[in-house]
Amino acid sequence: MNTCDHYREFILDHLYDLLEAHDTAELSRHLQGCAACQAELSRAEKQKKLLTLAARTQISGFQFSRPAQPSISERPRVPMFSPGFRWALAAGILLAIAGVGIPGAYYRHQQDRVAQNENRLEFINKSADRTRQEHEERIARADTDLQSLQKQLQEATQDRQKKISQIWTDVNAQRLNVTVTGPQALEPGAPNPIRIVTTDLNRRPAAAILSVKVVNDKQEVVFKKESLVSAGNQEIHLPANLPISPKSELSLVVSARSQQGGSGELTEKIKLAAPNYVTHLATDKAMYQPGERVHFRSLTLDRFSLKPADEDLQLVYTITRPTGEKTEILRGATNLLHEKDKKPLLGPDHKPVRGVGAGDYTIDPASPGGEYTLSVSEANNRCPSQDRKFIVNRYEKPRLNKELEFTAKAYGPGDSVTAACKAARVEGGKPVAGQPVTATVNIDGQVYGANGQPGGPQPLRTDANGAVNIKFKLPAVIQTGQATLSVMFQDQGLTETMVRPIPIVLKKLNIEFFPEGGDLVAGVRNRVYFQARTTLDKPAEVHGSVVDDAGKEVASIETFNDPRHPEANQGMGVFSFVPQMGKNYQIKIDSPVGIEGQHPLPVVKA
Repeated sequence: MNTCDHYREFILDHLYDLLEAHDTAELSRHLQGCAACQAELSRAEKQKKLLTLAARTQISGFQFSRPAQPSISERPRVPMFSPGFRWALAAGILLAIAGVGIPGAYYRHQQDRVAQNENRLEFINKSADRTRQEHEERIARADTDLQSLQKQLQEATQDRQKKISQIWTDVNAQRLNVTVTGPQALEPGAPNPIRIVTTDLNRRPAAAILSVKVVNDKQEVVFKKESLVSAGNQEIHLPANLPISPKSELSLVVSARSQQGGSGELTEKIKLAAPNYVTHLATDKAMYQPGERVHFRSLTLDRFSLKPADEDLQLVYTITRPTGEKTEILRGATNLLHEKDKKPLLGPDHKPVRGVGAGDYTIDPASPGGEYTLSVSEANNRCPSQDRKFIVNRYEKPRLNKELEFTAKAYGPGDSVTAACKAARVEGGKPVAGQPVTATVNIDGQVYGANGQPGGPQPLRTDANGAVNIKFKLPAVIQTGQATLSVMFQDQGLTETMVRPIPIVLKKLNIEFFPEGGDLVAGVRNRVYFQARTTLDKPAEVHGSVVDDAGKEVASIETFNDPRHPEANQGMGVFSFVPQMGKNYQIKIDSPVGIEGQHPLPVVKA
C-alpha cells in the first residue's frame, strides 16, 4: 500500500495538470480519506495563487524606448547606475529572481521524480526478473515431475503387461494341445506309424500320459495302449495284424493328460488303403523274329504279405511298338480255371487261386524290327503298371562282310574319333570299291556332324580296297555317354548297315542312397544301402569313404564283389554310421580314380 509521502509528491503535478488520468484518479481517491494530504493540497493551492499574483504585477509609468544614436564623441558620460533607476532595477531583479526560482524548483522536483521513477522501474524490473525466474523454476520442477510421472506410468504399464503375459503363459502352460500325424490311409498287413505331439499353448513340448485305441464301427476296441509316458513327442506303431477287413470302419481315439492337469482327446476316422499289389511280368524269350509267338505270364501278389490277391483283378496287357503305337492285346480276370469244366482252380486253402495271368501274342510278319514293350496294368489302378521289353530282329543273311574298328579304346568329351571301316562282298570276296557310305553319329539321342555340333549324317565313299575312315569330333559336353556310330554301305542296289557303340568314358557315377527306415536319424546308428551305376545305367564298382563337413571320415564303403559269382556284382553295397544333427555327409570316391561331382547323403533328421 502507498503512503501519504508517496501521494504528496503528486500534489504539485496535479495542480499544474501534469499527471496521467489514472494517477489523478488514484490521488483523488486518497485525498477523500486523508485529512493530512488535504491540508497539504490547500497549502499548495495558496502558493500557486501567490505565484500567479506575482507574475501579473506591473510598474506603472515605466516604459522602455530606444534612444537616438549619437556619435561617440557626442555621447554624454553618465554614471553606471543613476539614483532614480536604482529602485526600478532592484525591483526588476527581484521580480526576475522570483520568476526564475519557481521553475528551477519545479525542475529539481521533476528530476527527483524521474530518479524515483527510474528506481521504481528498476525495482519493478527486478521484481519481474524474480517472478520470471520463479515461474521458470516452477515450470522446470513441473517438467521434472511430469517426466517422473510418465516414467512411473510407463513402468507401471510394463509391469502390468508382464503380469498379464505371465498370467497367460501360466494359463497356456496348463492347457494341452494334441497333434496326431500318420498315413492318410492305413495299409492292411503292414505296421502303420502314428506320431503324437503334445505341447502347451506356448508351443513348448509338454509331458503327458497318453492313451491310444482303435475302435470299429461297433465300438469294439481292436487295439489299445494305455499309460504311455511321453515327453512331448511319441511314436507308436499300429500292428500289422489288426483284425480288420476292407469294409471295416475304424476310428483312432487319442487321449492325453498333462502333469499340470490339462487334458485333451482327439477322435479321427481312419481310412483303409486299398490293398497295394505288385506284379511280375515275364516272357519266354528276350528276342523274336517277325511272325513268331510271344508267350507271357504275370503274377500279382499283395505287396506286404507276398500272398496272392484275395479279390478278383482285371488285368490289361498292351504292346508298344518301336514306332510308339500302343495296342491292347488281352484283358481278363486273374482266376485260374480248369481246362475242361472251366471251374475255378482251388489252392491248398480251398480258396480260388487268384493273381495269375497268362497269354500269347503273335508278332505280325510285316512288323518292323526294334524294341517292343509288353505292359500289364490293373483296370482299377490297384497295382502299378509293369513293363517287359523284348527285341524283334528281322534276320537276313548278310551279303557283305563289314568291319569297323575304333583307333582308340576309349574317348572322352571333345576328343576326335577315327573309325576304320571296310566292306567286301561275301561271294567272291571282292571289295566294295568306290561305293557310297553314310555315317551317322548319335549321342544321347542327338545326331551330330563331323565338327562335334548337332547336324546330319556324313556322306563318304570307299576307296579301291573298299575301306573308308570315318572321322568326327565328340561334343564338349556329354550327359550320359550313350553313343553309337551307324555306317550304311551301298553296293549295286544292295544296302546293309552296321551299328557299333562308341566307347565313351565319362568321369561320372550315379549313386543312390537308401537309409533303412527312409531317413537318416541323428544320434543313432543308421544302416544305409547304396547303388552305384554308370551314366549308361551299368553297375559300377566303387571304393571310398563317408566324410562330414570337415572332411572327417566316419565310415568306409565298397560295393559287393564276388569273383566266383560275377552275376552278383551289381554295384550295390551297405554301410553304417552314427550321423549327427546339423552335419552334412557325402561320399568320397577313391576308386575309380578321377570321378567328378559330389554325392551327398540325405539330410539328417531329428
